[in-house]
Amino acid sequence: MVDVISSNGWLTLALNAMELSQMVTQGIWDRDSVLLQLPHFTKELARRCQENEGRPIESIFDLAEMRDLLQLSNPQLQDIIEFFKRFPNVDMAYEVTLERDMTNLPSEVGPVHAPRYPKPKEEGWWLVIGDSSTNQGCTSEEGSSEA
Repeated sequence: MVDVISSNGWLTLALNAMELSQMVTQGIWDRDSVLLQLPHFTKELARRCQENEGRPIESIFDLAEMRDLLQLSNPQLQDIIEFFKRFPNVDMAYEVTLERDMTNLPSEVGPVHAPRYPKPKEEGWWLVIGDSSTNQGCTSEEGSSEA
């Protein structure tokens, strides 16, 4: 489903299909606690973690140091430790930089040279990201918001 939907450029539907796939895989709804993905976790234990007085536990990573709260046997805790070892912790960094060489220009750029435009027009830039093979993409305007 995700491949078919995303190949048609429907981003929102593709994200929804991805969430549905995750819910089916984990056997939980998006409104359920993510802690129910853990071995030996019940709705009651997830509720107890979320109501923890010292610090509410709402994510898998919040739980790592809270063994006493869980009240589980050592084999059950070992299953959770094994789960943590395999749980993906993914970070993504992406940077797009647009710089203008100001070496030979005065300290202020001022309006662009546009003698046929009816009023002064400030410099602006468009960032276009797309796939030319599918003719799909998105744009973002940087700089002035004047039309």
